[in-house]
Formats: sequence, structure tokens, C-alpha cells
Amino acid sequence: MEKSFKDTLFSNIDSLTKEERGVFERIYRVNTVTGGLVVPDTMRTWVVRNFGDINNVERQEVVKITNLITYEGSVFNDLRGKRPETKIKDETELTYESCGKEPFCDPITKTPEDVFGRIQGKYCVTAANIAKIDAFHSLIIFKDHNPLDFSAEKIHDYFEVADEYFKKVNEHDKSFVYPLFFWNALWRAGASLVHGHAQVTVTRDVTYSKIGLLRTRSLWYQETYKSNYFGDLFGVHKNLGLGFETQGIKIVTDLCPIKEKGITLFAKDFNGSLSFTVNNVLRHLVSNFGVRSFNLIAIPPPIASTYESWEHMPIIIQIVDRGDLASRHSDFASMELFAQSVVGSNPYTLINALKKGLCSS
Repeated sequence: MEKSFKDTLFSNIDSLTKEERGVFERIYRVNTVTGGLVVPDTMRTWVVRNFGDINNVERQEVVKITNLITYEGSVFNDLRGKRPETKIKDETELTYESCGKEPFCDPITKTPEDVFGRIQGKYCVTAANIAKIDAFHSLIIFKDHNPLDFSAEKIHDYFEVADEYFKKVNEHDKSFVYPLFFWNALWRAGASLVHGHAQVTVTRDVTYSKIGLLRTRSLWYQETYKSNYFGDLFGVHKNLGLGFETQGIKIVTDLCPIKEKGITLFAKDFNGSLSFTVNNVLRHLVSNFGVRSFNLIAIPPPIASTYESWEHMPIIIQIVDRGDLASRHSDFASMELFAQSVVGSNPYTLINALKKGLCSS
């Protein structure tokens, strides 16, 4: 029987050396509580069918983890992932019924282009976003309708086109220096159209707020502790059995994910190894964990020099599962929006599968 997240985490914390424990405790605070309830006889059959052991329901162990540097945080309860859900119609029909009918299926004639024209890749093409979130906000439209039909070669092409887009924007207006790449796969992740696509933006004056907060807090950490925050963050996860390195890319399953199956990758640049690793991570999520809808964000460094320090930051890629396409339940609610993320998946299950798959590939 698989150990719970709480038992595995605390066992690994206890095995840390004094120095490792010190780094862990200056970044993270872990609290546990036990929630009690009484299951009436009329509900016992339903509870056992959906959640298993009655005792685990009547005395629930909840783990709250807070990042003391960034004040990101997550609450873990294994039972959250077992809640019954109401389904809608077959996801396969929903995914493919729009093929050939959406504007992204014919982007050259049915989408606008940027003021500096389109960028053509082998597997994608850019288009200006018709409802912008910034002065330069565009789409990278995949040639494949199905957003889950990706490969390392295709992802590398998407990254190369994004990089070319960032450079084109900066050539057009030197004041725009802060790039961002994000990929919302299918409607659970916020995509308004099924056809595969990612998005790119470049902003000026100041980077986007959450990225800016991460930069300033990680810089404060470095100046305070004379140690790189991201290096220590990876070290903490690795020491706890939640991180490993492959092909020069550092991978962790987050102690404070924003939602289910939160994964972060740290890299030096957008090279072939990164595309290969991102593809393998996503492929494992799709094939082994049934992920069908996800968010992926890539945070590159500024396109040109700025008055701020960015040298301490690696390229960061974050991935999160957005849940069953056929579910009527929203995975984001008041807690996630205003307080702290609530998570039902076990990061140890995820990291062990990724480590086995990626390190043997």
C-alpha cells in the first residue's frame, strides 16, 4: 500500500542533515492538523465506496505547507482527490467535434496578423490576439488541431517561434523587454478554442506582477542568505525525494503547487534538451496520469538589459493539471483565488513516475 503524502514527507524531513534541515526551514513551514467528523450509518456504504476506510474519513490528516519567501502555499488532503464528480458528455466528441470549424484551423485567412507580420514555424504560425491583454499579445497556432498531439520536435518549434516573436517585438519597440510564453490546453485550462495553440506576450516598464514578486523575493533571499534561492529550492526538493536532474534540466514536483500535479522545471536556456524534457514530462502526464487539460508557463529572462537584476533567475517552466475534461466541478474556488491552494494529488507519486520514465529514456 502506498504511503500517504504526510508520512513520506515527514519521514524524509527527519532524514535531513542539520544543514539540509536549516535550508528547508528557512524556506518552508509545515503544519498538520486532524479534522474530525461523524459518518451516520445511512452514509457508510457511500463513504466506503467513494473514499475507502471510514476511519480515514472520520479523522482526516491535513498538511499545510507555506513558502516563507514567496508566501505561496498549498493544503494537502489525499481525500480531496477521491471526491465523486458529475460528468458531462464524452470528452473525445467534445475535443474533435470542432475540427475544421474553428478559425485556428485556417489561421492565415481567419486570424489577424501582427503589425510586423507573421512568424512561420515548421509546426506552427503566429497570429495577433484579437482581444489583447497587452500591447503585444499574440497566438502561436499549432498545425495540429488536437493540442495533445505534441512531440519534442514540435515543442522545440513552438519555443523557437516564441523566441523569434520576442525579438521581433523588441525590434519594433525597444521599450518592450519582458517576455512570457503560456499554453492553455483545452477548456478546463482556460482555452476558448479547442484547436491547439499557445500564447506569447511582451510587456514594458515592469514585468507581470507575480513574476516580479518572485524575482524580488528570490533576490532578497540571495542577498540575505548569500545563496541562490532557486538552487536551494531545488536542493530542498531533491533532498526530500521530490526533485531530480536530467539532461541538464532540474525538475521538481512542487511542495506548494497552485493546483494538482504541479511541476516546475529550471533550465539555462531554450535548447533542445528543454524541449525534449518538457515533451517527456507532458507525455507522462497524459499517458500515465490521464491528464487532458493543463496550463504551462515559461518565464524567460528580459530580451534586453534592464535596470533590475535577473542574473540569479533561471528559465522557469511551470505545469499544472486542470482536471477531467468531462467534470462539471471547477478546480479553482475561493480558497485558491483568495487564500491558499487546496491539493488532492500526492507529489511523491508524480515524482517517482517522472524519475522512472525520464531517467530511463
